Amino acid sequence: EVSQRLEDFQIEVLVEPLKLCMELPPTYDGLCAAYEAFPSAADLRVEVNDLRCPKCLMIFATEAALEHHMEACRSAIGAEQQRRQEQARKAKAESAVHHLEAAARVMLKKVEKVQAAIDTAQETKKRNEKSRAEAVPVLQGAYIMLQALHRIYLRRANEALAYARESSASFGLTVLLTNTKAGQEHKHCVRCMVQEVTRAVVHEDDEARRESGKMKARPCKCLCSPCAFELSYAIKAKKRPACPACGETIKEFLVVK
Repeated sequence: EVSQRLEDFQIEVLVEPLKLCMELPPTYDGLCAAYEAFPSAADLRVEVNDLRCPKCLMIFATEAALEHHMEACRSAIGAEQQRRQEQARKAKAESAVHHLEAAARVMLKKVEKVQAAIDTAQETKKRNEKSRAEAVPVLQGAYIMLQALHRIYLRRANEALAYARESSASFGLTVLLTNTKAGQEHKHCVRCMVQEVTRAVVHEDDEARRESGKMKARPCKCLCSPCAFELSYAIKAKKRPACPACGETIKEFLVVK
């Protein structure tokens, strides 16, 4: 009976983490579909014909006939077609930017769910590490699995938001996007997932972004003191460590608590 209760407890502990893991493939598929919605090289390809007049798009039998025609051609059909193609391309890019941002926001919602599950796993482990010592390996395994899932969702969401902003600029769009960095308040250190957050990460390009006015650069409040201390040694060694929350290069740390 005791072993049965222990087994039931372990199953109960694993149900929520496994459900969250099962949500990853369809969520990631949605993100991939959003990336694929951007204009491809085929959308940029212009049909080329050596004997086609670029002004009226008529095709001639010989180069001499084409040259003679172009001297007097005043048509704007070619320019109008190119304008329509460019307009359609920008419309497709704008739709793709919104699609990608929406997919990233879905991932950020998953981050919140996983964080709640991590907090629950921590509390469960503290309550049962003495009374149900046999279940501690299972609790620890579930906790590690949730940590990995949290990192995956958060990193992918931030990368998608950054790509959406860069694409918006490269296509000359005026789409208003939210901050590239996911504005999430972390309770526990994103690196070790154990201690509470007491340090914020200042990134190398934060100042440049503030000056350009492209986005409001904010430090990522995501590290505990020991993890920040370890990463500070990497900075001194010129290793340029990445922020565990958004993946950008760390410049320095701020005390936030």
